[in-house]
Amino acid sequence: MSRQQINRRIYNDGEYGTEFRDDPGATIRTLAAEPTALLISVNGACENKGLPNARAAGGIFWAGTSNLNMSMALPASLPQTVRAAKLFALERALDMIIENLLKPWFELPKDMSRIVIIVDSLYVKSGVCAWVWEFERDGYKEADGKPVVNGELFKKIHQHFEHLQSRGYEVNIWDVPKEQNTDAEKLARAGL
Repeated sequence: MSRQQINRRIYNDGEYGTEFRDDPGATIRTLAAEPTALLISVNGACENKGLPNARAAGGIFWAGTSNLNMSMALPASLPQTVRAAKLFALERALDMIIENLLKPWFELPKDMSRIVIIVDSLYVKSGVCAWVWEFERDGYKEADGKPVVNGELFKKIHQHFEHLQSRGYEVNIWDVPKEQNTDAEKLARAGL
């Protein structure tokens, strides 16, 4: 893993700005300074954290009234944690883009060149932008031989990043303060 690989995945708001366009009735948002950049927010929520009856859900926010906005409970096969929920929402958002990229009804920015995904998690940003190459090198195993926590989600996300980048799209993670990611959080909470 090189510094260039890490930096390639991190959104630089100093360079591209923090303003975005969320036009009424639009199904997507774009960056104001870069209208060819798709902007998506993801988040996770969990109730009864740390208890056997914990339940987690993810939220994907595309735009104000978009029919693409999504709330989803985590499958029982995944850890019912906020971290897993945030990763699951990110994986599903990337999956939606890949599945629908060439479909004419899927509204994307004209000449889309960048996909920026807003998260409010240093864990997600670090895992996707730095740790994943080490996870991959080590077969998604920890030093003690146990599987990396959320390793399957990190693996799928990494594959999605690689796939989109191989098709010419820049894919970035933009880690923002929690109060700047409330739309996706509301969707995640609705999935509980």
